[in-house]
Amino acid sequence: MGGFLILNEYEQDTVGIVARLSECIASRGGNIHSVDVFVPDDKPVFYSRSEFTYNPMLWPRDVLRTDFLNLSQHFSAQRSTVRVPDLDPKYKISVLASKQDHCLFDLLYRWQEGRLPVDINCVIRSIYQI
Repeated sequence: MGGFLILNEYEQDTVGIVARLSECIASRGGNIHSVDVFVPDDKPVFYSRSEFTYNPMLWPRDVLRTDFLNLSQHFSAQRSTVRVPDLDPKYKISVLASKQDHCLFDLLYRWQEGRLPVDINCVIRSIYQI
């Protein structure tokens, strides 16, 4: 299966979002690799980031977009973004780094592996170390 896809959603928290998301992906033959979910304690919003593979021949980009648009409308999503890194243009970014190296190293490692849909133009660091 080709076509690695990342879905980011921001929705009002309600029962059944993860189930419907999983059902949508599975019904089209997709295979979920990871799902990150966050609901803050102080407000009833739902954040989700899912990564999965799918077969673009069985689930064309326009059908994929329509499926997730219908899902986001069903749950009254305030924002829903579907990105296919191999097909969509990459974001051009600069990175501002602080004293902690491990965060920058993790970011650059993921970028080098092609796991982030970005082109890093430069890195600016606020702390000088010898």
